[in-house]
Amino acid sequence: LTTDQRGVSRIVTGIADTGAVEALISAVVNSAGDSGQGSLRDTILEVETGGFITFDPALDAATITLSGAELAVTRSVSIDASALPSGISIDANQASRVLAIDDDNDLVFSDVVLTNLTITGGQTSGNGGGIANRENLTLRNCTIDTNIAEGHGGGAWLALGSSTIDSCAIANNSAAGTEGGGGLQLDSEASLVLEATSFRSNTASDSGFTGRGGGSLAALTGSSLSASGCTFHLGSSGFAGGAASISTNTATFSDCTFSRNSAGNGGAVNLQSASPSFIGCRFLENHSSLEGGGIWISAASAPTIDNSTFSGNSSARGGATWHGNSV
Repeated sequence: LTTDQRGVSRIVTGIADTGAVEALISAVVNSAGDSGQGSLRDTILEVETGGFITFDPALDAATITLSGAELAVTRSVSIDASALPSGISIDANQASRVLAIDDDNDLVFSDVVLTNLTITGGQTSGNGGGIANRENLTLRNCTIDTNIAEGHGGGAWLALGSSTIDSCAIANNSAAGTEGGGGLQLDSEASLVLEATSFRSNTASDSGFTGRGGGSLAALTGSSLSASGCTFHLGSSGFAGGAASISTNTATFSDCTFSRNSAGNGGAVNLQSASPSFIGCRFLENHSSLEGGGIWISAASAPTIDNSTFSGNSSARGGATWHGNSV
């Protein structure tokens, strides 16, 4: 027999299974194709819960181009390209989302770790052009670049679970929906730790006065966010928060730089009934066409701003900050 009871090949990494189902804990991807033995898609299906997927050294700097269907991750798994000096790219070629991470159980979260991957070319009419996540997700040394969502979360939509994004680059993503988040959108039941991550040239294009905005990042009411040592550069929003739109009280930014972002209200940051903390941050050359070149602060918001620098920010009203009805 060439397949097991699931219809999956019994020949895995050149070894025949001796039982009904191959218990595959670790596996090596050795094909840049989108299907067939040795492909990433088939390996994700074959590996057991908690499995570890790596890549053949010959795939260094290769691109896996998806053929119109997203990759579905439905269990705990690590996909690790750290042994490849130039990593590996997964490109949806604007024909689908890149990754959907969902075990179909919102009460128990799987643990998914992605390392040294580039997620690019994703496009969806819904949320999460690059990644739609409902689990505990860790991204390390990853790039999320040039993904599009007609809903929210152009680069990634973090709907549920606890996520960590460490030493990643998130650039050139866009979202058109009213909940915003061109780079990332953090939904109301999710938490996120951001460390040493750069955001560049992400866009939230909704221009309505009810739009959430957040060119690089939108954090909704009820979410939890901690960002340390991050940079937010050249983000833009049609209305609110060129870099970030924050609607949660449980948000802290420490040692972060916001530079040359632009929006209608809050060139860098827009606070909507939110009271986050900014500790040792820098707001440099951000611009808003209406109010709050650096930060727009709603009347119901009371942020803590400690040991932070504002320089070269500009706006029609309130170059550095705008709070309710005052500069």
